[in-house]
Amino acid sequence: MNKYLIPKDLRSQIKFGFFTLMDISVLAGSVIVWYIIINQVNFGLTMNIILLVLHLLLGLFLVMRTRDNPDRPRLSVILSVFLHQDDVNYKSIDYNTFKKRGN
Repeated sequence: MNKYLIPKDLRSQIKFGFFTLMDISVLAGSVIVWYIIINQVNFGLTMNIILLVLHLLLGLFLVMRTRDNPDRPRLSVILSVFLHQDDVNYKSIDYNTFKKRGN
């Protein structure tokens, strides 16, 4: 009988170059927000280009991984801090789980 070892901590991600599919969707979401804003208010061509660049920079900032949490994008860390905020108990924001010795 053949035995196969399957790693438990392996996560599958669809990557396109340096970006995952989730990163691309966050960047597309920031461009969609830019498009909605320029359709609602008439700023002019130069201001529209400046707003597009700022929205793309904001999207890149949100999908970058931080040094202290390299396996999660910054947007995921920010959302977990705001959604799971507890002033009484400490909750770690990283994925690393520490098992008791002997288990």
